[in-house]
Amino acid sequence: MNDMHQMLELMDRPAFLVEDGIVTAANSPALARGIQPGTREIALRTPDASPDGTRVTLTNGSDAAVTVLEKGRLYTMEPEETEDGLRQLALAAHALRDPLNNAMALTDRLEDDAAPALRRELYRILRVVGNMTPPMTPRLELQDVNEVLWELCDKALPACESRGMELRYAGPPVPVYSRIDSQLLTRAIHNLLSNSLKYAPAGSKLRLELKVRGKNYTILYADQSDAALPLPDPLSRNLWELGLGGGSEGLGMGLRLVDQAVKAHGGILTMTVPEGGGLLAAMHMPILQKPVMRSPRLQLSYTGELDPLLVELSDVLPADFYQK
Repeated sequence: MNDMHQMLELMDRPAFLVEDGIVTAANSPALARGIQPGTREIALRTPDASPDGTRVTLTNGSDAAVTVLEKGRLYTMEPEETEDGLRQLALAAHALRDPLNNAMALTDRLEDDAAPALRRELYRILRVVGNMTPPMTPRLELQDVNEVLWELCDKALPACESRGMELRYAGPPVPVYSRIDSQLLTRAIHNLLSNSLKYAPAGSKLRLELKVRGKNYTILYADQSDAALPLPDPLSRNLWELGLGGGSEGLGMGLRLVDQAVKAHGGILTMTVPEGGGLLAAMHMPILQKPVMRSPRLQLSYTGELDPLLVELSDVLPADFYQK
């Protein structure tokens, strides 16, 4: 059954498994649509069971395709109509880049004391623009995940200390080689850090850890604070789609990016809120070492020549970080 849960979570559209008329497993998008395990939610409007591949209508009015499996039926529902909204966001983001780049160039000429604060606000806009833009096709290259995470924490430590927080990294004593897109993975963790720096109180402890088990590795991010993070309730409610209107205080698009980054590495993201507050995010991913033949391709950064850390943490860092 664990394999079935993992398979469902890797599916982009709402999907759930039914055995003997009862929902036994559902992925996050299906949970967001009200499909709960243990219910007979999926009773069809038509009395007869549908053959493999037939489209059906559920009692809640949703359309779905049903595939007959050995121990049950797999239902995949039509996704909500969000593609047009995403496309409009991408077009708006593209239109914003040129005037934004021009404004950043102009701040370099300013000698006023307000220049760093203005520059920070432009970085904040760039972050929003980046979150509005669909991610590029991941470029997976063989790297030491351990080293990438260690360097990420080392560079982020001053930012955490500026907020009175502690950041520590724990990894195995040996390299952990896997094919990863370090830019995408780093950006995902920056989003988790930004969330903690914005809402957790001074004195909080932030932990990043890398664990290896067999042919898989897990990146754990723990916000060990008592902050009441503004996450949806229940937490399983499709966090990564909230940026289209359901997120709170700017959350949603960043969490969606974290989920997309993990899926780009063939993995699964789980997020829980420990009792008392804080956040625990676990990125479970396979170790990929098999080489892939491809044509050389230039790896472009969504921030251009700007420091990604300063972009992703622009909501929380003081203006002093943006001095030229």
